[in-house]
Amino acid sequence: MLRSTRFAVIAMLVSLSAPAFASVIIAHTFEQLVDRTPIVIQGRVGQVDVRIDDSLGHIYTYAEILVDQTFKGRAPKILVVRQPGGEWSGRRETVAGAARFTPGEGVILFIEPAADDPSLYVSVALAAGKVSLEKNARGQWVGRRYLDGLSFVAPSKGNGGNAEPVIPGPLVEQLGTLDDIVARIRQAVAKRGAP
Repeated sequence: MLRSTRFAVIAMLVSLSAPAFASVIIAHTFEQLVDRTPIVIQGRVGQVDVRIDDSLGHIYTYAEILVDQTFKGRAPKILVVRQPGGEWSGRRETVAGAARFTPGEGVILFIEPAADDPSLYVSVALAAGKVSLEKNARGQWVGRRYLDGLSFVAPSKGNGGNAEPVIPGPLVEQLGTLDDIVARIRQAVAKRGAP
């Protein structure tokens, strides 16, 4: 009896220690994300396409981005962002915390060239690397990050490379008006002296 009770308590504690179906990324402030990202852009989502990678057998979503403004790094006027997951030919693959793209949506993206194909780009922090631009009730453009499926781990602080415990993130992070977000990005870029 004592053994089964102990097992039940241990199982319950393990199940409470991390959210189910979450991708874990390092927690950074917005300014740190700007600093650590090679390319930061503002644009609009064009076509969204889902394909299967024949070599790996996994499904990926490809979002065409029409770039309006580049805040950091160099980016073509039209680029394609690849995210894991999607639905293809009746088969669905879901990756917790992956960014979702909707045609016509305004976005600010924190991206880098894909390691296996430099003609494609990937978010540096899954959904945390995408700011959705939407109009609020007063008609102002505001930025929100939809972080469902993500949990965050604090960066290690000289403790032998061990990261701090997992911190569940908010489902939606309100970042303020578009003007405020752009000012924060420009200030972070200027502070580093990045192009």
